[in-house]
Order: sequence, then C-alpha cells, then structure tokens
Amino acid sequence: MMTFSLSRKKSKQRKKTSMHVKSDVADITVLVYQNPTYKQRVQRHWILQLCGLLCIAAGFIIIVINKIKQNKFHFTTVHGIFGLIAFILVIFSSFGGLTTLYSSKLKNILSPVYIKLLHTGFGISAYIAGVLNMIIILYSGWLKNDFEKYFLN
Repeated sequence: MMTFSLSRKKSKQRKKTSMHVKSDVADITVLVYQNPTYKQRVQRHWILQLCGLLCIAAGFIIIVINKIKQNKFHFTTVHGIFGLIAFILVIFSSFGGLTTLYSSKLKNILSPVYIKLLHTGFGISAYIAGVLNMIIILYSGWLKNDFEKYFLN
C-alpha cells in the first residue's frame, strides 16, 4: 500500500516542496525545488538520460536477440531502420553529454560551446527519430495484424 502526502515549507532561501512516498518496502523522500541550481538540473538531466539510455539499450538488445533466435532478418522494415538510426543518435547524444559534462577539461581540444551544440543537435535528432519511429509503428503491419492477437485476447 502506498500513501502520498505533500507538504510545503517556506524558508528564507527558497520555497521547497517535498513529496513523501511511503510503502512497506521503502521510505523514499524526493525534494523538488522550484528553482534548482544549474548543477542540480544538470545532475537530474544526466541521471534521467542514463535511465532512458539503459531502457533503450535493453529493448534494442532484446529485439536483436529475438530476431536471431527466430532466424529473421534485422532492420528490414522502415520501423527497424528508424529504430537503428534513433539508437545510434542516442549513443552519440549520450557521448556528447558525457563530453559536455567535462567540457571545461576538454576546452583545449574543442570549445565547450561546440561540444554543447553537438550534444544538443544529436539529442534533438534522436528525439525526432524516436517520435517518428513511434508514429511509423502505428502504420505497420505488425500493429494491424498481430496487436489484437497478442494484447486483446
């Protein structure tokens, strides 16, 4: 059983909102600041992006293993090709994020502005490719033929 409670406390420095999520297994407290510092925003961004990257990589690996087990061809559909492109762009964006995180140490090699610009460009491209891939699956043969068989019975 989970219970949620919200409490607001005012301080002279900043207004804080805390959400307490209590369960039998764990007691997790998440503090959400209305005006987080730049360092906090960057940390939250890379933690969420790392979680997303791990989920994408796990899904990608599961699909490739499934194709190998069924002796099917890889990346033969538009959805599969866009998925591969999106996955590669996510990898580039993640690498760019890592270099952006340490851009001050890499400034002798490449300007931090260019590093951040590349990270942003790959990130936006990966997002667009991922959204297009989700739209493409709506018009695929799998959704029209197999969705009902697997999920509605």
